[in-house]
Amino acid sequence: MIKRLISIKLISFISSVGKKRGKSLSAASYSKAKLAGYIALYLFVLATFASLSAMIAYTVGSLFVPMGFDSLYFGLFMTAALSIIFILSIFETKSELFECKDNDLLLSMPIKPRHIVISRIFTVLIYNYVECAVIMLPAIVVYGLLGGSVQGIVGSVLVMLLIPLLATSLSAGVGYLVALVSKKLKRNSLFTTAISLAFLLAYFFGYQSLLDGVDSLAEMSPEMALALAENLGFFGIIGSAALLKAIPFVILVILSVGAAAIAYFVISSNYISIVTGNKGASHAAYKAKKLNSKTPFAALALKEIRGFISSSAYMLNAGLGLVFCVMVGVLALINKNELLSALPIIPLIFTDVTDPHAFLSAIVPSAIITVLSMNFISSAALSLEGKRLWVIKSMPLSGRVVLGAKLMPHIIVSLPVSLITSVLFVIALEPPVIFIPFIVITPIIGVIFFALFGGVVGALMPKFDYENQVQVIKQSALSFVAMFGSMIFGLGSVALCAVLSMVLSPVLASLLLLLALIVLCALLAYILFGCLAKKYDRIEA
Repeated sequence: MIKRLISIKLISFISSVGKKRGKSLSAASYSKAKLAGYIALYLFVLATFASLSAMIAYTVGSLFVPMGFDSLYFGLFMTAALSIIFILSIFETKSELFECKDNDLLLSMPIKPRHIVISRIFTVLIYNYVECAVIMLPAIVVYGLLGGSVQGIVGSVLVMLLIPLLATSLSAGVGYLVALVSKKLKRNSLFTTAISLAFLLAYFFGYQSLLDGVDSLAEMSPEMALALAENLGFFGIIGSAALLKAIPFVILVILSVGAAAIAYFVISSNYISIVTGNKGASHAAYKAKKLNSKTPFAALALKEIRGFISSSAYMLNAGLGLVFCVMVGVLALINKNELLSALPIIPLIFTDVTDPHAFLSAIVPSAIITVLSMNFISSAALSLEGKRLWVIKSMPLSGRVVLGAKLMPHIIVSLPVSLITSVLFVIALEPPVIFIPFIVITPIIGVIFFALFGGVVGALMPKFDYENQVQVIKQSALSFVAMFGSMIFGLGSVALCAVLSMVLSPVLASLLLLLALIVLCALLAYILFGCLAKKYDRIEA
């Protein structure tokens, strides 16, 4: 039964990727081409992250490996991999385990809850192994190229097999606790979002402290540094286990297998009560109130905003860039003196720069845009209608009204963050007055651009057949295209703005970037509210 449940989930995923509704003769070839395109997209994304991991591994490894700090090297990467997988999969496991649409169907069948739990966790575990491989395999290859030991290569591969198991077990346990508590809360989405952000901030501050500690170790003698590193709790255990040291390796195996066994036993024992219980629900007494009339667009926009706020998975996956954007602005303000003191270094790197202050001021708007590109809220909005799409299509509403309302959560939540970040950068950088309008206005136009781009992607490649929201927001092809397309555009705007600042002038480069964004917004608006609005009438869930 377990094998069948797992195979059903895998088959449904593959078939949904290449599926096309309709019975045309070209449906089969279309499906194969669509599947090949999605596979190529996923491979490109994985290759991009693997290349970034390899660059970081070479930078760290070229310093640590020749000094014999192999345990430090592996400790850093494996702790990072464990932390990233744990944080990213907390609410993915929660959604897979407790929020799938077919839970009621499966529980009505003679299927044991523990079999359902294993099949759900197995799906998450596959993604986590892929994420771990993207982070760790480049680090292991770089370690071998830098003259690392065979023992370290073999040990790190074995530890790499344990990290996803431990991270998935911990995230499943935390997801279970969050589901248990959220059942008793009225506004559980805000609770789960706050918990996730707390974990995320703890990760950043904790890992930054770890890096500071590693910098201190690098200044010590090799013998003292290694002796101290091996006694840094779990960091020391996982780094030593990668070198096949017996006791740390056995401890890591016990922790991974033990955590998996405990999570499986606890969740499977209480699975039915969590999935079917609704202890937090309460009957609201009706109170007569004045009925406020709204236009169709305002009513739909309000519905979309409420849907975004009420879903922790939606906010945390599609809107996490908002947190990073504010963090970047706050860090710029905190490190104001360091930022200004680094200005004389810019002409040493870019020899054509004559005014480093103006050069940096011209790049700041595109840098803010790059961070804002991590938000892809509008791309999933249409697909999240799912099988309920017929409800909104049965209303006398045009495609323009519906698609326009789908953009509003992205615009409304991103604009204040964009403005706050721009003000923080203006205070921190103290740019020439002529650049202040660009630093404030350009990111605002960027928000509108990314909202329109996400809306276009969401309308071109909708995914209505899903079991839980995470499959649309995080695991679908449309989310990959929207997120990485936006990020590539953001990084490209930084590079283009830097080149134009050196070739032309910083002021002209800022003006050209703003004008280009306005033109692109007009083009995307024409596509979305023109041909795609007409296509909306033919879309079927």
